Amino acid sequence: AATDEIEAVLLGDLSAHGVPAVPLARAALGTRSEARSGRRRRGPEVKEASLYARVFATEPHDAMGDDFLAGRAHMLRWATAEDVGVPEGARNPVVVGTAAAELHAMARCRSPAGKVAHLDRAVDILARAVSLARRAAAAAKAEADARARGEQAELLALGPAQPDPSQDASADDVVPALSLAFLRSGLEAPYSELLFIDRFRDEDRLLGRTGWVLATAQMSLGWLESVGPEAFGVTEEEFRRRSITGRRDP
Repeated sequence: AATDEIEAVLLGDLSAHGVPAVPLARAALGTRSEARSGRRRRGPEVKEASLYARVFATEPHDAMGDDFLAGRAHMLRWATAEDVGVPEGARNPVVVGTAAAELHAMARCRSPAGKVAHLDRAVDILARAVSLARRAAAAAKAEADARARGEQAELLALGPAQPDPSQDASADDVVPALSLAFLRSGLEAPYSELLFIDRFRDEDRLLGRTGWVLATAQMSLGWLESVGPEAFGVTEEEFRRRSITGRRDP
């Protein structure tokens, strides 16, 4: 009875989100005899994996969105950080690679919370890199200005740079950096990953920081979907050549 109740709850949750309530396979759910024989802990784990697989397979337009993005990623494989408009700091290949690895790890998670955690870390890595680069540049400029004026006392008074909110990374900074990270991540189903979070994450948890992170990721994928030759300052013919050859230069 407990197994039937769990299945009913899962199917009810799926139906509430517009997913057809097709009975789950008994092989995936586990049998009552297994539960009675002390293997109760395995049931929820298998059911969760089955639920995850069903969610990713029930919306045809999700697969279409992922296929389209995969094609776009292949077309834009030649794009550099400078081409995409990534701010200083986040152009470092190590920074981009670390953020891309976090995005790639989303595919291994089977819960919205796990996916959000990796997405949040990717955004945080890029945002911190941009902010640190700006603060370092501002501190270097202040020191150079003081030296140019020959004001030794002012140099001594500078000390550690104080945080300046105007130097913090905004969505305008993170979106291009995250777009590049998505291009480098090799994540097979980015569209479905974000939809999974949006559909099944508690609405109360999609506010504040989590909501901002998800919206930033959605804007990044939107940029990848729609970006054209004008964004790179090239002609349609040149854009087509780069997309076919995968090379920026002739």
